[in-house]
Amino acid sequence: MSNNKLKNLLLDYFLPSYCFNCKLPTERGKVICDECYSQIEFTPEKSCIKCGLSDKNCRCKFSVFHFNFMAAPFFNDGVAKKGLYAVKFLNNSILTDFYAEHMVKCFAERTDERNFSLVTYVPSNLLKIYKRGYNQSYLLAEKVADMMSLPVKSTLKRRIFSHTQHKRSKMDERFENAYMSYKSINKVSGRVLLIDDIQTTGASLDACARELLKAGADEVYCLTALVGIKN
Repeated sequence: MSNNKLKNLLLDYFLPSYCFNCKLPTERGKVICDECYSQIEFTPEKSCIKCGLSDKNCRCKFSVFHFNFMAAPFFNDGVAKKGLYAVKFLNNSILTDFYAEHMVKCFAERTDERNFSLVTYVPSNLLKIYKRGYNQSYLLAEKVADMMSLPVKSTLKRRIFSHTQHKRSKMDERFENAYMSYKSINKVSGRVLLIDDIQTTGASLDACARELLKAGADEVYCLTALVGIKN
């Protein structure tokens, strides 16, 4: 038996891989089995490049966004939602590679732009970071930046007394709250790639994009793992 084969057998025995959804064994290094992967709902490639939604749900008719582009590989539902929430609430950091890889692939499929100065992320409030010990958007941004050979930089902060977005049900309330929630802390330049975990209404991304433009960015492109509205 070769050394590599023996090494692989030992790894399979002592560090087996399991599907995060059904918990059944998978091939070494895989976080999801083929059956569960087939259940994931991908967003269609033909979506509005501005807001990331289909013509039916496109928000560009009603809103003027500060960002230039938005894309996400998965809908916020089913298997994809379960996996990201394991990253978000259970500190399952091994899944960040899975989502980051699909985010980068989705991005490459939907835009030819590659000239970015840096990758940044939507900041979380201090209470959430204290409870979880991390910001999942930063974890995703770090992986995406590494895959795209770009620097990742903290350029925004969450205001101390800002309110959580999911407590706001109306669209205008979300945007108003978001605009009061974020502030730029560093100067930037060129085209910036902004990362978040989920786009629900786009309010947080838009507020952050506005701050990045104020801080010197020429354009802001947004990339998330999940998008909330099905096409």
